[in-house]
Amino acid sequence: FPDHALPDGVRVPSVVTVHDVSFLTHPSTHNVNSRVFYSRAMSRLRCADEVIAVSVHVRNHLLERRLVGAERLSVVAEAPTLAVDAAPHSGDSLAPFALMVGTIQPRKNHARAARAWLHTRASRDMRLFVVGALGYQGGDIVKSIRKCDPKSRVRFLGRVSDATLGRLYSRARLLLQPSLDEGFGLPVLEAMRAGLPCVAADIGALREITDGAAVYADPLDVEEMASAIDRVIDNPDTSKLIADAGRVRAAGFSWAQTAKATVAVYDRLR
Repeated sequence: FPDHALPDGVRVPSVVTVHDVSFLTHPSTHNVNSRVFYSRAMSRLRCADEVIAVSVHVRNHLLERRLVGAERLSVVAEAPTLAVDAAPHSGDSLAPFALMVGTIQPRKNHARAARAWLHTRASRDMRLFVVGALGYQGGDIVKSIRKCDPKSRVRFLGRVSDATLGRLYSRARLLLQPSLDEGFGLPVLEAMRAGLPCVAADIGALREITDGAAVYADPLDVEEMASAIDRVIDNPDTSKLIADAGRVRAAGFSWAQTAKATVAVYDRLR
């Protein structure tokens, strides 16, 4: 069962994958239906024979809350998927831009990220492109950002195709990932594989996934976030150092490894 929940009535050996624990760490960022679903899903984990967590961060929270015993809990990391367009950029019509990727909802911290962006020197010459569909409270978040951004220095692109997202990764100057919590952090891993330097929230999963190949900022501190953005964009040496380290780090993740580790968990139940 690859999405948190073990249905009632299962009588055969079972494996449940848990991707995210923000409903435990930041419940107010979820709507009522989401909190009810995940609360029931977590209560059912005790009935699963094996549980897969996608990061050590997720594993630790499950253990701390005694939702799963350590003997039944494995960590299997995810991997980057997108094919990045690495073609020369000389014909691009896009002006320089920074990028943020994620469903527009409170947990992703768009409102603080936008305020931070508007405080940067970088925002005088470039825009922050935001990719992602509207989620819980997404419409209100967009309205609040547009209200304080009369010059439209933050531009919402909505949901885009994988091909378009790959091109954005390859042409952006920086990825901003200011989430309050993440179970894993696929956009950061995809950006690193594309050679895009990242400014990431200083939180468990993003620290774990990037392993030093990013500049970190407190996701609750707008000024610190703005300073981190300018530090990367204003300093080509810093930007290149982070980008190079990110490529190396991202190369250590693959779906082949994920599949092999997942099958190993299944095989224990044969």
